[in-house]
Amino acid sequence: MRTHAGATLRSHIDAESYRKIKQLGAKKGCTLFATLLAGFNALLHRLSNQNDIVVGIPAAGQSLLEEGSLIGHCVNFLPLRVQIGEKESFVELLNQVKRSLLDAYDHQTYTYGTLLRKLGVPRDPVRMPLMEVQFNVERLGASAEFRGLKAEVGPNSKAAVILDIFFNVIESDQGLMIDCDYNTDLFDEKTISLWVQYYQTLLLDAVSDADKAVDDLNASVDSTGNLLGEEVIRILDTSKKTSSDVRLWAGEKTITCPGRTRTNTGREGAPGTYVDGEPVNIRVGLLTIGTTALATVNAEVYTQIALRLKKESPIANTVIVTQSNGRANSGYIPTDEAFGHNTFQVLDTHLKPGCAESGIVNAALDLMTESSK
Repeated sequence: MRTHAGATLRSHIDAESYRKIKQLGAKKGCTLFATLLAGFNALLHRLSNQNDIVVGIPAAGQSLLEEGSLIGHCVNFLPLRVQIGEKESFVELLNQVKRSLLDAYDHQTYTYGTLLRKLGVPRDPVRMPLMEVQFNVERLGASAEFRGLKAEVGPNSKAAVILDIFFNVIESDQGLMIDCDYNTDLFDEKTISLWVQYYQTLLLDAVSDADKAVDDLNASVDSTGNLLGEEVIRILDTSKKTSSDVRLWAGEKTITCPGRTRTNTGREGAPGTYVDGEPVNIRVGLLTIGTTALATVNAEVYTQIALRLKKESPIANTVIVTQSNGRANSGYIPTDEAFGHNTFQVLDTHLKPGCAESGIVNAALDLMTESSK
């Protein structure tokens, strides 16, 4: 049975990035809170591949009460629901979050408990009903000053948590500090660390182009560099050979394949029907470390594609690293031969047969040729 064991991971967004994120919201008539919350919703959408997201935010409503002498931790949870449509842009999501926030604050005296009773949500003794994640932004005031002593204010790490994930963003002149409390029965530190990096990448890509579709924001794609880095560390930790003269090289190519859109639904085994869809971009990267090559694809590929690349690779030790979490525009990438089978991976891919397999292999081989020059 799941417990409430927890931990806290702390990350930092620098002052310059913080300024850009804040300006993005201001240009769109939104607060920093709404902008950061929109980014958090986009992150959950990309990680879970779910379009209907509910996030809890805390609201202190003492000012609404007539009793002015009330003192205490009087916080009410407000469940905020957003529904992210296909091709919805970040700025559209931001406006939706802004409206949800304003509506929630207008009705913040309608308590969380009252809402649960009204909805008749089934109770589970080990889970919070209606929402599993929480988000908050707070402003850090000036630090206490002591003569000859530097003081810093920081929260205590959590050893127990109620929710699955709690993003608490702390705003200060030095940037944004993210304290992520998480349930250690569900997640490990590496996973949370990577997700926090995804979050920052999403926000900064939205700063560059807020009209970009949420599904196209550069979270999982750019973060494949972290996966490559982890694979490098693993290889170095397990390698028995050492060298003081190892050549490093990195590169990336984008291939474009014809796309398709499915027009029917059904279970495995039954053929799908399709119409022409938008072309699909697939990014292929390569990092070489001496005689070891790490190829990466920003989607999940069939094992046979990796085996083909390894067989045709001119580099002695070749490994392919694929992105399995996050939402790839292509869906699964099957082999050309696999398109004759009605598995769910083949049925739901957005790719037409005859392009992706050879395109990925050839792009990686081209990068290997470039790396040897």
